[in-house]
Amino acid sequence: MEDMKAPRGRVVVLSIGFLGLATLAAAGFAFQDRIREEYWLWKLEKGDETGRVLAVRKLGGLHSLRAVRRMLERSFRSELVNEVEAVLSSLEPDVTPLLMDLSEDEEAPDTTRMAAKIMLLRLAVSRYTAVLEAERRLSPATGPR
Repeated sequence: MEDMKAPRGRVVVLSIGFLGLATLAAAGFAFQDRIREEYWLWKLEKGDETGRVLAVRKLGGLHSLRAVRRMLERSFRSELVNEVEAVLSSLEPDVTPLLMDLSEDEEAPDTTRMAAKIMLLRLAVSRYTAVLEAERRLSPATGPR
C-alpha cells in the first residue's frame, strides 16, 4: 500500500512544479514589454554614452512615455539631445501633454523643467518646418512679376 502512495506523491510534486514553471513562463511572456522597458530605463541611468543612446532608441521603439522624464534629465547638456528629440517626435502627439506637465511641475528639478520647455520648442519648430516644406511642395512655383 505504501508503494502506491510514493508514486502519487511524486506525481503531485512534479505536477505542482510544472504548473509553477508554466505560471512563471506565462508571467514572463505577459510582462515582457515591461521587463524590457525596465531594463532599458536602467541602461539609460547606468550605461555608458553608447548604452544610453541605444537605450533611448529602444525606449522610443517601446513607445515608453514613462521614460520621457528620465530621457530629458539625461539629455540636458549632453549629446543625447538629438536622439531624445527624434524619439519624442515619434511619440507625438501623446508626448506633448506630458512635456507640458513636466515644464510646469514645480516639484521637478529646474533642469528637467527647462529641458521639457526646450524640447517642446524644438518639436514645435520641427513641426512648423515640416508644414512649411509641405506647403512649398504643394503650392505652384511663383516667381517675381
